[in-house]
Amino acid sequence: MTDINIEPKMQNNRPKIELQKTAFNYAIEIASLVILVVTWIYVFLSYSELDSEIPVHFNTSGEADRYGDKQSIFLLPILSVVFFFGLSILNKFPHIFNYPTEITEENAEKQYKNATNLIRTLNLLIVFIFAFITFNMINAKTENSAVLGEWFIPSIIIIINLPGLYFLTKAFKKK
Repeated sequence: MTDINIEPKMQNNRPKIELQKTAFNYAIEIASLVILVVTWIYVFLSYSELDSEIPVHFNTSGEADRYGDKQSIFLLPILSVVFFFGLSILNKFPHIFNYPTEITEENAEKQYKNATNLIRTLNLLIVFIFAFITFNMINAKTENSAVLGEWFIPSIIIIINLPGLYFLTKAFKKK
């Protein structure tokens, strides 16, 4: 019987580089933080005005199909903070990411910058989407309707996938 090594290939040979942040990096991170702060302020200012029951889930047509108590309004802002800080921490270790090309000494910096820009952009989009849903949950009372719209799910799919396609294309060009 022959021994077959089925252990995954470890990426220990990838260079560890400390990347310098660009103006783009700072702009994306500041925009994400501003959205987080504005969302929390809006939630706290609106909390006392909320009905005891608010929409907490929307179907594929964008209509509320489940309601929960008003404390549920804190769930998405909390998840936004967790995602923001989790992805921000992950972004400090680009050498552990999965890449579509082999990482070498020559291409590491370009590939790492590209990958960290993708993570920052996705982080911003996630924070924005959660803020948008939170605002709609709060405004369901004032608008007298709990609807995100039929365009919401297709738009989210496109919005989340566009940066991935863009940065993936860049990754192949930077081999």
